[in-house]
Amino acid sequence: ERPESAARPEPSARPAEPPDVRRPAEPGRLGTPETADAAAATRRVLDTVARARAVLATVRVERLKGDARVQYQTAQQLIEQAEAAVKVANFMYALRLADKAEMLARGLAGGESPASWPL
Repeated sequence: ERPESAARPEPSARPAEPPDVRRPAEPGRLGTPETADAAAATRRVLDTVARARAVLATVRVERLKGDARVQYQTAQQLIEQAEAAVKVANFMYALRLADKAEMLARGLAGGESPASWPL
């Protein structure tokens, strides 16, 4: 016969304590020195958005055809998305969107072909 002590753990053995897992008070957001100051980051994004809007205002939309018209609409959407990202304090993403909108706007205002723009 098999001894029963080999099949069962010793009664004095306690189960391991669960690790001390603490939930953070608030989910963190990845930040960089550029976004440490929320007011400055917001200002930087909104300044870029304002430049993009100003450049888009010089574009004669009625003369745009095909890809250029799509790029104009894309620039407007990027501006809206950048503003929404600022509202949730996602400054790095907001700045990327605003920069792209400004680049598209400048390309349209300069008469360059959308196919030549680096996105």
